[in-house]
Amino acid sequence: MVFSNERSRRWVELLDDSSVARFILYSACGGGLILHQLPSQRKGGAQVPIIFNEHESALRYLAGAIVFAFSFSFSALIIGDGHKPNKIARSFTVGSLLTAAVALSILAFIFLPD
Repeated sequence: MVFSNERSRRWVELLDDSSVARFILYSACGGGLILHQLPSQRKGGAQVPIIFNEHESALRYLAGAIVFAFSFSFSALIIGDGHKPNKIARSFTVGSLLTAAVALSILAFIFLPD
């Protein structure tokens, strides 16, 4: 593989490491547990955390992003081999990074002022 500079080479080597996928896996587990433990109220036949009263659709998107981040990072860890680079595991790691970024942007949409 031909790299244009040293910075992009280090970025790709970082994605080869399973520590990124492991961090996202643990973060997704923690985020799901925190989301489950938030105080909630029944609204429209479903339990909705009080924080998400005004943004019910954002709650669904956030839960989906957490599930996808967990699934992608778990797949990257299962498929990946720690000794040699694997393109499929790298693509799952990139997918977990993207869905974790989506989850963080949803949280920023909810909690940051307009």
